[in-house]
Amino acid sequence: MATIRRPKLRQLLASNIRKERNSREWTQEKLAERANLSQTYVSQMESAQRAVSIDAIEKVAGAFGIKANHLLAE
Repeated sequence: MATIRRPKLRQLLASNIRKERNSREWTQEKLAERANLSQTYVSQMESAQRAVSIDAIEKVAGAFGIKANHLLAE
């Protein structure tokens, strides 16, 4: 039986944040401002370089006006 390769959760989160941000045509700076996070932190989230806190996920989701679980969905 073939094994399904799923993205790591951090990579999935990074991809979903980037997609949501791009769909709104926001810069990382605009997202950071709306989420009350630094632009560097947002950049590290989008590149999957940072272990992200639940609080940060909640802030980003709030900035987008979506539920946090949407950012973790495949």
